[in-house]
Amino acid sequence: MAIPDFQTMMRPILAFLAEGQTVSVAQIREHIAVLLGVTEEDQKVLLPSGTQPTFSNRVAWALTHMSHALLVERPARGSYAITGRGRQVLADNPNRVDVGVLSAFEEYRAFRYAKRPKQDAGVVTVVTDEVSPREAIGALVAESDAALAADLLTRIVAQPLVFLETLALQLLNAMGYGG
Repeated sequence: MAIPDFQTMMRPILAFLAEGQTVSVAQIREHIAVLLGVTEEDQKVLLPSGTQPTFSNRVAWALTHMSHALLVERPARGSYAITGRGRQVLADNPNRVDVGVLSAFEEYRAFRYAKRPKQDAGVVTVVTDEVSPREAIGALVAESDAALAADLLTRIVAQPLVFLETLALQLLNAMGYGG
């Protein structure tokens, strides 16, 4: 099964928090994994950067977005509790809570649409609600690597055969073969 996006996790997290008091992030991840059918194997899948499991990252982003909308609070490090606003959003949205719902709150809009410094020309910006910022960055890096590889291959193939032979020998030598 594919790991659900962070928005799909928002309402189930709120519903879980509404059942009790303060809950740890580990308890939230465990409950959401069972509820949404995310296998242990899927929970181990890493982000493209290889630094963190995708599932854990998406749970964290769901909590981050909801905390900026003041639906949840952090009474202690690594622990969350639902707020009165969170209970109201849960009651008003029986099917799904996502960034569209969160955008109704000024605090969330200030977080989400905060003015950022102007970017240089040529800088690509990916804005999406489907993936976390880490995943978007990983996708941009992979896309950039693929474009660089294609460009290098085009340039190498355009060179005379002697260049390709010399390049292959230099590459093998740099890898420790020959001498």
